[in-house]
Amino acid sequence: MKILLQRISACFVAFALSANDACPKLPVVVENQEGEGLFSMVVEILGNLAIYDECQCFTLEVNFGNKGFYFDSKVGLNWWNYYFQPIKLGRDDLFSSDTVIQESLNRHRMLLPRRQAHDLIHKYIHVLPAIEKKVEDFFLENLKDYYIIGVHYRGTDSCGRCSYQLYLDKINFVINSLDKTTEYRIFVATDEQFFLDLVKINFPNLIYCQQEAIRSVEYYNGKVPYPVHKDSSIDRHRQGEEALIDCLLLSRCNIMLTSFSYLSICALAFNPDIPAIDVSSRTPEFVLK
Repeated sequence: MKILLQRISACFVAFALSANDACPKLPVVVENQEGEGLFSMVVEILGNLAIYDECQCFTLEVNFGNKGFYFDSKVGLNWWNYYFQPIKLGRDDLFSSDTVIQESLNRHRMLLPRRQAHDLIHKYIHVLPAIEKKVEDFFLENLKDYYIIGVHYRGTDSCGRCSYQLYLDKINFVINSLDKTTEYRIFVATDEQFFLDLVKINFPNLIYCQQEAIRSVEYYNGKVPYPVHKDSSIDRHRQGEEALIDCLLLSRCNIMLTSFSYLSICALAFNPDIPAIDVSSRTPEFVLK
């Protein structure tokens, strides 16, 4: 699928809005869109930040209120702040209780060039220190000093879902491409326990992951595993944090295997230099940037 290869290789498609065309006259508040997950919202926010960064002529705030999959009343309003430092840019005096606001400027989640997305993340999107520490601790304990093959399998209800066998084939392709003296490990991020069990069987003693992370363990409609982020019985706050940790760990790998997903897109933006392989492609080519 050459189109998908191009999407992953660039990570982000150009999001072209000039300051003159795009700058709003009202404060912009990005709210959680119904049915959207953590990383699709990160992509939406990045599009808004790109416009703000170009002209800085308006006020921009991220405020998810009590909406969305990850909201937990015990943790507080605005679940964006569960994982990231607050985003409120521009003049505070433009906001009041009766202020008329404008909705997100990137509701269709247009995508940015990978390097631009990275620069915006570095400038405006800051992971909470407690989460960064968990990422660092995991990396130092399990992955430091190895060549790390990052594998992201987004299953359940994903439109980019691929067969398990395609992933096994591409993992073997990467392993066989390495120098025989290379010490490597495989970091796996997935929402499906079935996939994790399979790669552990096929690559014994090489798989590292968040062992206790929430993953789908049941099928629904007799077809695909149930999407965990839509399960109201789980700890939503925890599930979002685990997904972010997976994303950040993937960004620290030496190479990443993935099919199209917003989590993978964000991992490739956190590290714009990591090469990636599109698992859905029929050819084993490396996709660099």
